[in-house]
Amino acid sequence: GDLAKHYMKERSYDMAIQIFNKKMGKDSSNLSLAEYYELGRAYYFGPKDYVKADQAHVKVLAQAPDYAMSHLWRARSAVQLDLDKTTWAPKALYEGFLNVLKPEEKTGAYKSMAIEALKYLGDFYVNSPEKDVEKAKEVWREVQTLAPDDAQAKAFLSTVK
Repeated sequence: GDLAKHYMKERSYDMAIQIFNKKMGKDSSNLSLAEYYELGRAYYFGPKDYVKADQAHVKVLAQAPDYAMSHLWRARSAVQLDLDKTTWAPKALYEGFLNVLKPEEKTGAYKSMAIEALKYLGDFYVNSPEKDVEKAKEVWREVQTLAPDDAQAKAFLSTVK
């Protein structure tokens, strides 16, 4: 575990993955939730294997369903797997992330991540087949509340009444 942490710190993600997988062996219970979390991040940043990154965070959330950061990393992986926005799969994952945050976390430690999630949802309500201008306004207003100078929120809100 300590060696894998070292490799993560050094951004040697492929080495971290090797160490985590060796530690896991054939028994997934050999890794702690924190190690699964780091394994997911290693797959995301290293080989950019977004499916395996997602699977690692699914393991975390199975035991800790309110762990916000794994919801966020699942959403980020889904974004990479749906770059052409055909499935819009990240929507539910970003909603899950926002749902586990307390109001003070949205304006505090998780603010930039909350904005990321809200911007995705704003884009969803503007551009997906489920177009919903009223919901889009609500989401972009929330972005603007968190980041008053946000150019995207200003641009959208200036085009609608």
